[in-house]
Amino acid sequence: MTVPLSTRISAALMLILVAAPIAAARTQAAAEVRRAANAYAEWYSYVLGKPLSATDLTLLQAHAAADYAENAAEVRKATRDVQVLLTRSRRETGANGIGERKRQLTVLYWWLRKAKPADAAEAKRCLSLLDRYNPVLASDSTSGLIVTRRDIESVIASNNFAAKLAGLPQTSRLDKNDAATFQKQFVELPVQTRKYLANGEERHARLLETWPTLTSYRKSVVKKVVKKAAAGGADVASIGRTLESGLIQRVQLIAEARRARRVAATRRYPNGSGRSLGEKMGTFWGMSGALNSFN
Repeated sequence: MTVPLSTRISAALMLILVAAPIAAARTQAAAEVRRAANAYAEWYSYVLGKPLSATDLTLLQAHAAADYAENAAEVRKATRDVQVLLTRSRRETGANGIGERKRQLTVLYWWLRKAKPADAAEAKRCLSLLDRYNPVLASDSTSGLIVTRRDIESVIASNNFAAKLAGLPQTSRLDKNDAATFQKQFVELPVQTRKYLANGEERHARLLETWPTLTSYRKSVVKKVVKKAAAGGADVASIGRTLESGLIQRVQLIAEARRARRVAATRRYPNGSGRSLGEKMGTFWGMSGALNSFN
């Protein structure tokens, strides 16, 4: 029996009418999965401080697809949230940007460590990313501090910076044995030292940002004080931490003075309002004030 042409055309049109929305939905779903995977990849790259490998990008794509199939609405919301967070985070640059990135990494790390059983598989997957790109060498659940390999490498770099100023031999790089035993050493350190280490990458970045802003004269003053401190028996690590702290203090005081000037201009305060801040800055100008603690 021959099916009339009109019947065949009608059936084809019906198939098109049914298939078109399905195809459109699949296309939309694929686009949303790609958007989610890209957002996740961007955020992980930002937090870890390195672009993800092609293998990890492929894994994220697969996980995004699985999450989307389970709860598309939740994935859409998570994608929007990540995009907003990235936009806000990238406004911070330099040492400030490193500090913001470390803050987010710290939040992520403790969430992963304390994940509920239902999230255990995802937590394990994410922790493996941390271990590959910027491993956490030590942590303190009481204070919430974490120290990454990059923090310690930055501390060593600051020590080397101080050693160079003092005319002393530079410190060797972090080796595997040091990294393996660091957790045990970390918990026995004073609280302030732990904080210094946990902020190692940001503090080193601040040093590198601020040192070039000193005049040649101020740099020479710092070098003299550093050499005197080293000759007096101060170890390079202590000099490095004090040098970082002094430069950070200098940045804070300059920012404070600038804010005071803006307030004075806005509210028409007398010029004297900013003078005390300027005089106060003199204590740390060129780092001599902070480094005098060694004398």
